[in-house]
Amino acid sequence: MRKSQTAIEAALLIGFLLIVFSAFVIAMNSRLATIQTDKNNLLLKSMSNLVKSEVDMAIRAEDGYSRKFELTETVEGYKYNITLKNGATVGADYSELSIAFYNESNAKGEEVSFLPPLIKGSPKKGNNTIAKVGGVICFNQAVCP
Repeated sequence: MRKSQTAIEAALLIGFLLIVFSAFVIAMNSRLATIQTDKNNLLLKSMSNLVKSEVDMAIRAEDGYSRKFELTETVEGYKYNITLKNGATVGADYSELSIAFYNESNAKGEEVSFLPPLIKGSPKKGNNTIAKVGGVICFNQAVCP
């Protein structure tokens, strides 16, 4: 009787430890996924803040202002899309800047920012030019007034 009782206790202990270990691994995996999502959102926010700061400088500048800036082709190795819908397209008194990762690998996330309505053109990956003509902010040689 003693050997069978020891074997049952050992099996129960091993089973309990296996369950605890599995729960720990699942919890850590979930936490790592959350950390990666937060990191991706911060990366997109920093890219959005770069474009917003360029627009803010152009707004404060006088007509004739022009500046070149660059947006990277990838963000930490992830491909992304960047789109800007001006106020007339959105039908509102603001323009909408959207930066989102492609649906590849584990990269998830989108950052939407609101900018002033008088913007024409759109920023793109690579070299960009921003200018202020007639009170309108223009990206990349867009037709401005």
